[in-house]
Amino acid sequence: MVQIQILNSSTAAQTGRSTRLLSAACSKKAAACDLLVKRLARATFIDRHVSSDLLAAATNLHPASNGQTIRVTSRPSHVQVVADGWACRAHILPSGARQLTDLVLPTEILLPVGAGEPSAEMLACGPVDLFTFDLTKLSEPALSLILRVREAGRNAEATRLRARLVSLGRRDARERLAYFIADVHARLKCVDLVEDDAFACPLTQEHLADLLGLTPVHVNRVLARLRAEGVLAMSSRRIFIADLPTLHRIGGFDQYTGD
Repeated sequence: MVQIQILNSSTAAQTGRSTRLLSAACSKKAAACDLLVKRLARATFIDRHVSSDLLAAATNLHPASNGQTIRVTSRPSHVQVVADGWACRAHILPSGARQLTDLVLPTEILLPVGAGEPSAEMLACGPVDLFTFDLTKLSEPALSLILRVREAGRNAEATRLRARLVSLGRRDARERLAYFIADVHARLKCVDLVEDDAFACPLTQEHLADLLGLTPVHVNRVLARLRAEGVLAMSSRRIFIADLPTLHRIGGFDQYTGD
């Protein structure tokens, strides 16, 4: 009888722990979804019922740690949205060298890598939380929102890649870095993640070098020059822009068109 009571107590403790973990996971999922909706609301009109619709259709909240490869779904009925953190698209060359080609920021959709690009992958730049949404479970307003965000994401990615080609071909290192930071600033400001022209940035100088086609040493020199010029500073995983108009002028960035 004593043994049975001990077993029952142990089972009850495990059940209680599982319940607490499940409750914590649901709370985190709800909080992340609420944050996502608030950020999306900064960029587009959202019906008041969309938040609960998105939460019901969010099949998973996936955490990814720094440097982890993120599996991007190719299922047409599902989309993945970055709820928090930054991800980057990378191409690995046969030599092992890496080129980062784009960033995916909070509220942006992870677009599938082409089937003919086996060397392409998506990496987490610092901790990342990803939502997977089942489109078949979305109401019409929520589905319309997600499809608009996905189409806008495709267009924006194409614009950024064209700008990156121009940077690599015609901008010097200082201009490349200025344009890149101006672009990230504009994207984050749209979703209320910029305060007094400062924002969290998980990228290292190595990340910046891989994105801009430079060396980490060169990136360090350019950052030091921009700081000496009173344009910006990068410290403790944050970027502080002191003179946004000058940053735009140096990079040739148009805040209204993203060009």
